[in-house]
Amino acid sequence: MSWYAAEAWVNYHNAIGCGGHTNWRLPIVPPAAQIRGYIGNPGTEFGSLFFTGLGGVPGTSIDNSHNGNYVLFTNIQSKEGVVGTYWTGTEFSINQGAWIFETRGVQDVFYEWAMEYAWALAPASPATLLASLLKEVTGIGPGQSLANKVRLAQTYCAAKDLQATCAVLTDFVSEVSAQTGKKLTTAQAAKFTSDAKAIMAAIGCK
Repeated sequence: MSWYAAEAWVNYHNAIGCGGHTNWRLPIVPPAAQIRGYIGNPGTEFGSLFFTGLGGVPGTSIDNSHNGNYVLFTNIQSKEGVVGTYWTGTEFSINQGAWIFETRGVQDVFYEWAMEYAWALAPASPATLLASLLKEVTGIGPGQSLANKVRLAQTYCAAKDLQATCAVLTDFVSEVSAQTGKKLTTAQAAKFTSDAKAIMAAIGCK
């Protein structure tokens, strides 16, 4: 379907309360993550799913290289090496353009009238995601520093202070990076970073 049809399809999901949810949408691409080409996880929802959730490899079709989570999904448009292209809900800065994600780890821009696939999601609330992140980091890392940052983000999020919430999460990601290979394993750091960036994307951090 075209990008316009994909947006209409998502709106229909919300109109009928599909699956009991009325917050369906296409995945988003925050401004800081608007990078074209073969990339590692750029801090987007598709990137987090492809690289962290499914263990994808840049340049390789997801059906050829993935982890055990791949079996949790059906109808992924990437079979026998044929790449599927999915719309995001983020338009490009030029007319009639929108960001897409290919199931080989490529992020790019296509014309909105092109015929691609759509993958709707009904995201958990930021409060739920922050609670999950807090559970992950409690007792891990340098003292209580990481957990305290998440608690502070929760406080700002509850007060609907988007700027402060984003600032704290940015500090969290920076600390995780600084502690990689020290107080955190590479795997822990990748998971914490991916989850924090997913929250930032969900709340619209710039």
